[in-house]
Amino acid sequence: MKYRRFFYMTLLAMLCTWFAACSSDDETQSDDKGTNSLVGTWIMSETNDIYVLKENGSGIGCEDAENAVVDTWFFNYTYSDKSRTVTMESNGDTDIFTGVEINGKTMTIFDEDDGDKYTLIKQDKPVAAIIVDNEVNDFDSRYGRICMIIDKEGGSYNMSIKAQYYWHESNDESPRLEISKYADNDNMIGNYSYKNGYFTFSVEANSKAYDRIATIAATAFDHDNNKLRTVYVDICQQSAGNSLEVEGPSTMSAYGGTAIFYVYNKDHNNITAYHPSGQVVKWQSSSTVKYIGGEDWTFSAQIPANYTSEYKTFEYKFVKDDGSSITRTIRQDYTSGGSTGETTGKVNGYIKVIGPGLDYSSYAQLIDGQTCTVDYTYNKSTGKYYVYGGPYCSSPSANGGKGLRFDAQKGYNSICINRGAYFDYSYGITPIKYNWEAYLKVTLP
Repeated sequence: MKYRRFFYMTLLAMLCTWFAACSSDDETQSDDKGTNSLVGTWIMSETNDIYVLKENGSGIGCEDAENAVVDTWFFNYTYSDKSRTVTMESNGDTDIFTGVEINGKTMTIFDEDDGDKYTLIKQDKPVAAIIVDNEVNDFDSRYGRICMIIDKEGGSYNMSIKAQYYWHESNDESPRLEISKYADNDNMIGNYSYKNGYFTFSVEANSKAYDRIATIAATAFDHDNNKLRTVYVDICQQSAGNSLEVEGPSTMSAYGGTAIFYVYNKDHNNITAYHPSGQVVKWQSSSTVKYIGGEDWTFSAQIPANYTSEYKTFEYKFVKDDGSSITRTIRQDYTSGGSTGETTGKVNGYIKVIGPGLDYSSYAQLIDGQTCTVDYTYNKSTGKYYVYGGPYCSSPSANGGKGLRFDAQKGYNSICINRGAYFDYSYGITPIKYNWEAYLKVTLP
């Protein structure tokens, strides 16, 4: 019951209790202070919502008082002890409710719509709520709290945070509010201050590949310095994005071979590769650069033959200092103790190069249109075809000299077996980059 309608029902219930205590001529029964026993400030046990009933027939509701984004509204009410009915009006809407029980400072109400009973506790002193203005700032909901979203470039920001008393008697005071950092593992929040109801802070640009989150605590104190309430607000900064790309094989022959991963590093951040123990690995710098200012590498791992009757999987994880990471997994076929169940053969093919770099790269021109003979296999157990790139692929020594292995299909295949780039410096200081790709064209029986 966290909606205004429920709040009206709550008020109705409280007032109906009052009606039960009233005389038959509709006169209000008063306590020794001259105020009705239902007039007061109440908190609902189930939701921590605040409800204020004033003696002059006006009221205030505060929904989600435990959180940093609250909803406050105002209403007027009338009541009749004869019919035990409360009529409430707010923003032109009218609601009528009945039924309530009260015992000292505890009031229970029964909601006939949902069949639930709710309990409200009368308060002896003002109740504080902390309100963050979610109309001005860009907020999102995370982890049960609100989160102010800021972009990866950072900058200076402010958010409205205020503390307010809810009380049925006249009260012009406001709680004292303190703002402090609660959690900030990345030290993303710089200089900050709280003044005139606004929390102002700075955040530097986020160079990490993950979203950064810092949390501030807003705590309200009364005039005797007693802590009244604390709410938490997350400040969430978007990541700089993944600065790493990895391309590599997903399968490996039962007889093993060299698995080559193409690693595109968008900057000069360090890369650590985690690989299965016992494998011989090698890093090698690539002559191409996919991203300006970055570095391209090849990472190779020697995978031994699998002379078992079960598949094997190998996991390779590439991690950068900025938090970027990519994991690749290779599944290796098995030989069933010596038989691969494979059909092998050779087919004729030719190389076709595409891309504007063909006009400038001598190597691309050399291999374009060349014919070759390549090996292929058909694995009966998996129903898959494989083609081994010939002398024009980037690692012709792999797989016992047959070249890199590529997934294929029965019939016509166009398989990318190499790629490169050419930088033309003849147009000024900034060179023009031309990319090209070489495709092996073969038809399998």
